[in-house]
Amino acid sequence: MSAIARARASLSPLFDHLSSFLTPTELHQLAHAYTAPRNTTFRLNTLKLARQGVSRNKTSTSPEKAEVLAKIQAALNETKKRPTPRVRACPWSPNAFKVSHPGIAVRHLAGLGVHKEGKIHFQSWSSILAPLCLGAQPGWRVLDMCAAPGGKSMMLVEDILGKGLIVCNELDPARAKRLQKNVDTLLPASMKDLVHVQVSDGRKLSADRELFGGQLFDAILLDAPCSGEGIIAMSVPASYKHWSLAWVQRHARLQGQLIAASHPLLKKGGYLTYSTCTLSVEENELVVHEFLKRHPDMEVVELAMPLFSEPDWSSRVSSFGTGFSNHLGTRFIDDMSKALRVFPTEEYEGFFVIRMRKRM
Repeated sequence: MSAIARARASLSPLFDHLSSFLTPTELHQLAHAYTAPRNTTFRLNTLKLARQGVSRNKTSTSPEKAEVLAKIQAALNETKKRPTPRVRACPWSPNAFKVSHPGIAVRHLAGLGVHKEGKIHFQSWSSILAPLCLGAQPGWRVLDMCAAPGGKSMMLVEDILGKGLIVCNELDPARAKRLQKNVDTLLPASMKDLVHVQVSDGRKLSADRELFGGQLFDAILLDAPCSGEGIIAMSVPASYKHWSLAWVQRHARLQGQLIAASHPLLKKGGYLTYSTCTLSVEENELVVHEFLKRHPDMEVVELAMPLFSEPDWSSRVSSFGTGFSNHLGTRFIDDMSKALRVFPTEEYEGFFVIRMRKRM
């Protein structure tokens, strides 16, 4: 039996569930993605690289960027992997990269000085999309509702250009410790006042406004806990051993509670970005649909990345697609085609992201 056939047999309830919106070809491709090793991906941390300001664009061609990438390539050259692994650029972000050889894991590069110094951060390309799609601006107050391990939060700090506040909220104390450690590594000492880390239940934040001064937020990022169908790897049983329809429904309820709790915390005219690393419609479009039904002052808007303002964006990257407009007889309100769905491959984890705005 092939690895793909074993994956489908081991996860037959999952594949049966996904067959309601994926084609047979897509299901086969998904089984391949679950069995194939993913490329190690990382991004440059411009907070530690930018000599003038913290703009991503200012470091996109800087000598310091070239120096960091050269050190990583030198380390790859010393491996015994053949063909020699190469650093390859992301097609839609000037500061995101992958290692071409799937046999190179994070552990092979974690000891490099550029990593220990916080100049690079290992982060999936799909994960990088969420803060880019939010589009935070200088001076904004931004809430990251489920912030650990902190990579997305630090990208939000890049966006506010030294002016504003990023509140990093995390429920689990152990994950909050990891979050704080990453903040300490990735954030220059001169920028510590831009970030506030707190341990709190995101569902109860509207009652705990004293934690962040009682003020509303210009933007909220809710990268919600999910069933993780987009990050399954057959080589890591922990990534799929809990999956069941009940597991999906349990997360959908939690997601509904979290997204509802975000509403009173958001300013009029503010933006809410919702994302998950799962595939089920029940945890993505349907969660947003139910939220919009209960909050008619919210509307779906375009994602903030320039790529998504182009009319043919869904054909520019083969893994990218739009959100679904209906599912199993339910037609979703508002324009879900403005949402992004990322299909799992060797380069990408499965992902969903959508941006909404609270009307004035």
